[in-house]
Amino acid sequence: MKKKNNKEKVKKVLLEAGCPLQINEVSRLTGLTKNQVRGTASYYDSEIVPLGEGRIALIYHAYKGRGLRVTPKEEDIKEGINC
Repeated sequence: MKKKNNKEKVKKVLLEAGCPLQINEVSRLTGLTKNQVRGTASYYDSEIVPLGEGRIALIYHAYKGRGLRVTPKEEDIKEGINC
């Protein structure tokens, strides 16, 4: 049986909760240390994002219903890529 890594454990807890959670709560529910939980959250290429004030969430819970501004680069415009 494959052992779950830290990200998988945190993702499972966040999916079950269906909303952002405090790092302390995720730590309690997963058995991971707060630093291990914090280490799973990243703004770059991650499903788990930090929200500040000691909270983390799955990206689609964190930004649900929010509009995000995107500015295409000059090369995107030249290539005709729509954002």
